Amino acid sequence: MNRRSVVCVMLLLLGCAASADAGRLYARKPMTASPLYNLRLDSVRSTVTIRNLLATTHVDETFYNPEPIDLEGFYVFQLPEGAIVDGLWMWVDGKRYTFGVRRKETAQQQYDSLVQHGYGDPALLQSLGSNRFQLRIYPIKANSTRRIEIQYFQLLPLNAQGRALFTYPMAIADYQTTPVRFTALRISLASDFALETIKTNHDSLLTAVSVTYADTSHATVDFGVESLQYTRDFTLTFAQRDWQNTFPVLNYSMPDTVADGFFILWTPPTEAFADMGAKADFVFALDASGSMTGLRINVVRETVEQLLGMLLPSDRFRIVLFSGATTSYPADTAMLFATTANVTSAITFLRSAYTPRGITDYGTGIRAALESAFRSAAERRLLFVTDGLPNRGPKTAAGLDSVLAPGGGSLARFYPLTMYTENVNILSEAARRNAGRLVSIEQADTIATVLRDLTFDFSSPSFSDVLLTLPTEAYHTYPRTFNASSTVNELHTTGRTVGSAVRDVRFRYKEPLHSVNQDITRPVPFTPDSLEPVQIARYWAAQRINDLLNDLRFVTDSTEIKESIIRLSERFNILTPFTAFIVVKIETPQDVDKGETVPPERIALRQNYPNPFNPTTLIEYFIPDAQRGQHMTLRVYDARGRLVRTLVDGAATPGLQRVLWDGRDEHGAALPSGVYYCVLRSGGQMRTITMTLAR
Repeated sequence: MNRRSVVCVMLLLLGCAASADAGRLYARKPMTASPLYNLRLDSVRSTVTIRNLLATTHVDETFYNPEPIDLEGFYVFQLPEGAIVDGLWMWVDGKRYTFGVRRKETAQQQYDSLVQHGYGDPALLQSLGSNRFQLRIYPIKANSTRRIEIQYFQLLPLNAQGRALFTYPMAIADYQTTPVRFTALRISLASDFALETIKTNHDSLLTAVSVTYADTSHATVDFGVESLQYTRDFTLTFAQRDWQNTFPVLNYSMPDTVADGFFILWTPPTEAFADMGAKADFVFALDASGSMTGLRINVVRETVEQLLGMLLPSDRFRIVLFSGATTSYPADTAMLFATTANVTSAITFLRSAYTPRGITDYGTGIRAALESAFRSAAERRLLFVTDGLPNRGPKTAAGLDSVLAPGGGSLARFYPLTMYTENVNILSEAARRNAGRLVSIEQADTIATVLRDLTFDFSSPSFSDVLLTLPTEAYHTYPRTFNASSTVNELHTTGRTVGSAVRDVRFRYKEPLHSVNQDITRPVPFTPDSLEPVQIARYWAAQRINDLLNDLRFVTDSTEIKESIIRLSERFNILTPFTAFIVVKIETPQDVDKGETVPPERIALRQNYPNPFNPTTLIEYFIPDAQRGQHMTLRVYDARGRLVRTLVDGAATPGLQRVLWDGRDEHGAALPSGVYYCVLRSGGQMRTITMTLAR
């Protein structure tokens, strides 16, 4: 069995790719710091749609509150690397309410107010950073169930054999001991290629799993079972025949942007999953500063011990303990083969020498790790463990780059593992630039979760000198450039296109341990199709947002960038660090389907759509029943505050209202490009939004 086969087997045993800690809904008495309660996962009715390697997961779960009191739920979960949240729904009294996108502070204040006053049955979803999210929902009524739906999408990773890998999180045995009453998971597969060898890790449950082929490129996988105790995640793998002999692409055009489209393009190397005979050298750089005490140091010891035990005898390793100074095993820069005897000696060293003392200096630890006697013909991997920001040495992404990649060339793939660290942006950026990934450990994480997240792409080879040449019709593409070293799961691009055509794409790269560049040119159809999933456009928006978040680190006045992120979030319905999803029950029947997210006594003015716009845009506002018949106005002002158009002036009509503005003034003249303000006034309240007209 070759290296990649061994690693793949280990990953299947560990649950494979990183997944959400779904199924874990904690609760407490609202507005208090009462003890936490576990709310039992009662049923699962989830659906997944996979198109090539784009997977949209719709989590639909019902929880039961066995306590005799109403509680507030806290649903904390981690999504797969790069996953994007784009949906939240809740059920109240048999009715389904959808979400609205709001500025984070506004949504938080609104949710807290509703909980305090005991109305609206609100739900609030926010990002906690590092692909972690928290849903708050109130109330979870005594001895009752509550149904929650969350949607996210991701680009599926490829395992060691080049098979697409999907994981649905189910491992909750350490959270609840009672079986889940009912489970129904349906996965719909559609590919531009023939599907092959569809398998799940629950195939042994013959009556629970069924695979149905509509034709060679379309299939449905159903997993249904009653009274199941979840001890492992549900994983699915499948192959796409001849996928590596082309440049697969997905295209989409939003209804308001018919002329331009969005695309996701994969550029798989032809030899990405051949057995290249690569060897690996591992260095473990472990923070040994004074804060690494108690639980923290024990978690690190156990994690590293298990990782050492997973290495192959042909692998080599070295351990560096760092604070302001370093201690290593072996004591010099030599590296040891991962034999049983050497691993046992290393574990003894960890248990005796790994004690907390001193300060945190990232530079000291990384430099000592990179002084290791690496083999020239081996994959180099640096696992860097810390629980806090540095006290000394480099404290910026640029500073870390100067240590990790002096002269612009990465010395090793960088895998930071952070423990209870709030600000991980520096390490996350360093990992991205050096072909690795960041894993954050939180209080509830198990060792299995940490190992799963750390080891998934160890088996994925990295490619250097990557250059992608796209046609001139493609613009606003991300990533702008590839890193000096990129894994096969990073070799995809998203962007916008003008018009519809088949154009050549050129892809150049260098294989691991080879000096000759591979150069491939293939035709790609850039043909926007509104029938494809909207997540194609949302994926582009998410990458655009990531690029803007990166820009925030280099500017003093960030207001314009933050506003751009918020506008993208509102337009594409995706969650960002500056926005939140909020759902509120509205009593008026006409608003139930719209899921209006405002208290019943307040007016609301939604962000116009589209925005920027040309030539028309839709403005939605909400008038509560209590203001029926009161005088209200909806007016547009230019950037200097001059009134340019009155859209509504009269008696207020309750409910959700819509007005279309054509970008013209009171006299019908077309207004120039620029920023305009829409102001809603009613009952002594005022709401304002900013609109951008782009001629």
